[in-house]
Amino acid sequence: MDRSSCCRNGERPGEAGRDAEVFAVGLPDGRRVVGEVVPDFHDLHGRDPAPPVCCVLRAVGPAGSTKGDRSDPSVQYSSIVDHIDRDILRELQRDGGLSARELGDRVGLTPTPCWRRVRALEDSGVITRRVALVDPAAINLDVTALVNIRTNDHSSRWIESFRKAVARFPEIVEAYRTSGDIDYTLKVMVPSIAAYDAFYKRLIDAVDLYDVRTIFVMEEIKHTTALPLDYATG
Repeated sequence: MDRSSCCRNGERPGEAGRDAEVFAVGLPDGRRVVGEVVPDFHDLHGRDPAPPVCCVLRAVGPAGSTKGDRSDPSVQYSSIVDHIDRDILRELQRDGGLSARELGDRVGLTPTPCWRRVRALEDSGVITRRVALVDPAAINLDVTALVNIRTNDHSSRWIESFRKAVARFPEIVEAYRTSGDIDYTLKVMVPSIAAYDAFYKRLIDAVDLYDVRTIFVMEEIKHTTALPLDYATG
């Protein structure tokens, strides 16, 4: 969908004085869709019963229905609508505590449309939660270990017991099932080598493991919680 034809003077969708509203919008083929629209960017809404689709931020579904018709190429159905959503995600990944006004100033929106976009990203599951990032050194977690595990039991019963064991250890901050010679890789954070040894003994008591090999991190080259947004649709 080409939004450039309905935005005046290069304005971004959502910057208008009136907040976005949800109502039926006419499609080029005569059908209508319920969508979130910024009225100030669509003067035809009041005059044309079936105007070209534009400035539809999010399509909710066909008029009279609660389910979206995702077969229409003229409507944007992605949870991430445009580059403004990507800018919002980029800023929130840097600082999840920004207020709507602070965030809006950074992405070029007024607070209310900005807040609505954040809520939409939360409701669609793009933003899963907001948390505080804690400095490991400040809480005495000076040792990071990458634990490579092999098992000779791939039964569903063993896998379930392994999952439960991993969930019980707060020292395990990440856990992955992997391809190749290694079956599972754990990221473990502890205060010291002695603390890791105690953790290791509790782990092998909790679940039967065929082979455990530990790599201690000497230096952290890169660590980020920010996901790349170049591949996000919209």
